[in-house]
Amino acid sequence: MQIICGSRGKVGLNPEDAAKGASVVIILVVNEAQVDEVLFGSEGAIGGFGLATVVIQSSTVSPAFAGLCGTRCKRPGLI
Repeated sequence: MQIICGSRGKVGLNPEDAAKGASVVIILVVNEAQVDEVLFGSEGAIGGFGLATVVIQSSTVSPAFAGLCGTRCKRPGLI
C-alpha cells in the first residue's frame, strides 16, 4: 500500500471511500463475484464514482460479465 499511496494512489475504508475523487479505479481481485462486490456491493466503488471515472478491471471474468458491469455503470450522471 505504501507504493500505491506514494504514487498518488488512495487506500480507503471500503471501495466506495477509495473511489471518491479518483479519476481511475483499478480493481484487481480473483473472480466475477469479487468484482461484483467491489463495484456494486453495499459499499461498492460505484457510489464514489464521479462523472468521468475510468474503471480498469483486471480479474478473470467472462466477456459477458464485463459487458454487464459496463451497462450497470451507465447510470444517469455517470456517463
